[in-house]
Amino acid sequence: MKFSPFTIGVVLLGVFAVLGGLLMNAPTVSGSKLKHIQTFNDASGILQALRNFEAEYHRLPNVGALDLTTDSREGRKLLAILLGKEAVGSGMENPRQITFLGSPKVNKTKAKGGLVYSNGGSGATPEGLYDAWGEPYEVFLRVGGEDALTFHDGKAIVQLPGTAAAVLSKGPDKIKGTDDDIQKW
Repeated sequence: MKFSPFTIGVVLLGVFAVLGGLLMNAPTVSGSKLKHIQTFNDASGILQALRNFEAEYHRLPNVGALDLTTDSREGRKLLAILLGKEAVGSGMENPRQITFLGSPKVNKTKAKGGLVYSNGGSGATPEGLYDAWGEPYEVFLRVGGEDALTFHDGKAIVQLPGTAAAVLSKGPDKIKGTDDDIQKW
């Protein structure tokens, strides 16, 4: 059977119209959902980095605090340790300089979330790791020798037997202890 060029053109046009309609109706991820996903992934990355550090060194990093934010002095020290960028010296927590924390998104300012380095991104020292709403993560570390991690999540005291660490983002409302918080443990 032989078809005219006009018939083939009409059929192809119909196929493209159907495919275009399918693509237009494909679900899209909203900006808000993307921020939740980015924050959840970064919190998961921090927690996994802490677990991997503990598996490698049989302890959690000693940064001088058990409850810290990722933009505090202790938090910046924790990030440097987990990124394998700790200053070389005799008291190193990560003497093998292993990169435990994968590559979180790097930004020049905390407003967009992600990892921010000193000197507007040109420095080697992490300045902080921020959620998608520009807030630092809160990290809770288990006290050495204890079986359970105990901390306050903004609503209640949380006790997690057998858990070494927890990571919390305040979520889009930037208020700790509300239903939009993103928690990983």
